[in-house]
Amino acid sequence: QMLETPGAGRVLVVQAGGSTKIGVMGDRLAGLAVQNGWRGVVINGAIRDSAGIIALPLGVKALGTTARRGWSLADTTKGQNVMFGGVTFIPGNWVYADQDSVLSGPSHSLIHK
Repeated sequence: QMLETPGAGRVLVVQAGGSTKIGVMGDRLAGLAVQNGWRGVVINGAIRDSAGIIALPLGVKALGTTARRGWSLADTTKGQNVMFGGVTFIPGNWVYADQDSVLSGPSHSLIHK
């Protein structure tokens, strides 16, 4: 799991196919992310245990919530471009999010002047 590795202040982007039937991340995995220095997780899918996740110092964006537990993704890929919601996430780019949206791009392209 990527969240078991040092996050170094980065944001993990997870392509879960847009399904809201299973939770890709719960409060235990989110707690592990905090312990390992991740700043956020953006998921094209659902999360579980949202009350526990909200209490953590971790930015999380997902399509929704569910009580149903997910399974381990065996065929994960790292360092690949990921696209969903009209946003292309490129490794090394910055991710900015608020209550309404998520943006991604080179740091200099997202600064309002």
